[in-house]
Amino acid sequence: MESHPVAAHDSPHRAWPDRAPFLPRAGASAATLRHPPRRARHYRPLPKPQAYQCNPTFSGSHAPDHSANQMPAPLEQELFLGALKSLAHALQAKDPYTAGHALRVSVVAKAVARELGLSPPQVRQIGFAAELHDIGKIGVSERLLHKRGRLTDYEYDEVMRHTIIGEQIVAPLMGVDLTVREVVRWHHERMNGTGTPDGLSGDDIPLAARVVAVADAFDAMTSARPYRAALSLDAARRELLENAGTQFDPECVDALVRLLPTPHSPLPPGSGEWGVGSGM
Repeated sequence: MESHPVAAHDSPHRAWPDRAPFLPRAGASAATLRHPPRRARHYRPLPKPQAYQCNPTFSGSHAPDHSANQMPAPLEQELFLGALKSLAHALQAKDPYTAGHALRVSVVAKAVARELGLSPPQVRQIGFAAELHDIGKIGVSERLLHKRGRLTDYEYDEVMRHTIIGEQIVAPLMGVDLTVREVVRWHHERMNGTGTPDGLSGDDIPLAARVVAVADAFDAMTSARPYRAALSLDAARRELLENAGTQFDPECVDALVRLLPTPHSPLPPGSGEWGVGSGM
């Protein structure tokens, strides 16, 4: 940084590099000398944020501008992923339910993605994104995360801010690989456009986010919370089917329902059918 022409000890106040030193007028009062007037500081304006763009792998015509971003080198990408996993561990310490929930959602989302016929790399992307889908809750009050009763409308809106907070956390770390950003920001969007945070609808919601939305809701329904008991698999199946087309992607719902145990195929979630231990 360029040094100021007047040394700090020669001035009656600290000399800031972006302004001239205070030089009192002739005949200035003693009070003015003791308390020189404050002067406005001039800051360099922040650059305008780039428009958010979708991953073409899951979003059709929404292609990112690769000219403005460069794919991180392998070592840098490994460090980025390590940083995200560290944040996920920090969230686990803050809210143990979120950690177990995220891992279960990842398992179910990968199973649904395979059932939809997606490629192994796409399945792995969705699984990793699902593990981080709630990472924005690290910026949500623990009082709200652990509340035993139902949330008020205001409290619900505050909790839903985790989608925006999470996308802001992962955006600088993921480079041009936007699948995680899509899932983190849009896993609470609804097919009829009444979701949050952006009110996307139908195919405008990336497929990865639609897959994780179904897996997320299924695990939430079948897990016990402080304010309610867990739903049975049959009750969760009915809820998914009743909300297919309005809240959930019907194809993702059908894929998950096909994987659920039936009297003729009593295969419980967490077994090999769900991909546990497959490394994907």
